[in-house]
Amino acid sequence: MSGRMKQSLTPEENKKEFIKALEKGWFEDVPFWLLSGEVDPNCIFGVKKGFLVRIFSRRQAVFLLKIFKENGLQLNGTDVEGISLLEIAICQRDSSLFRELLELGVEVNIQTSEKKSALLLSVEYAAVTKKFYGIEFVEDLLRRGAKPGKDFPSLKGEDFLKSPSVLAKELCQLIADNK
Repeated sequence: MSGRMKQSLTPEENKKEFIKALEKGWFEDVPFWLLSGEVDPNCIFGVKKGFLVRIFSRRQAVFLLKIFKENGLQLNGTDVEGISLLEIAICQRDSSLFRELLELGVEVNIQTSEKKSALLLSVEYAAVTKKFYGIEFVEDLLRRGAKPGKDFPSLKGEDFLKSPSVLAKELCQLIADNK
């Protein structure tokens, strides 16, 4: 331990020191803070605007996610702006973080801070490019049970029987055609 973690602090002081360590990028201390039981990993959701995005937009995002999850992080939690970890992964097009979240069991039908489904958000991001860059996010969400129904009311029953790859392309094309 690097010495930045201080002993004999109140729970609130521990939380503040932990948040400060994260803000400064002292990620090597994270396991010690969490394993000590002095800090609830879910405290990261209640921190100031932009905090969660800054922390999970770094290259250590998957490392942090694994440590936080091992210590009780609620994968579907949202920050003070309503942003979830899945939304961060989609918006950053961070396939490593995205896949790790799916492996750990994140809710694929979670609502984003803009009151959209994670599926619709990923379709919109993929539809921005003509080659549908990022369509694998859409496919993976569909494979994991994302429900396109309310976001795509024009879909018919037989559309839901299509493979995730085919349906993902059709959803992206539908959004691209309506832009």
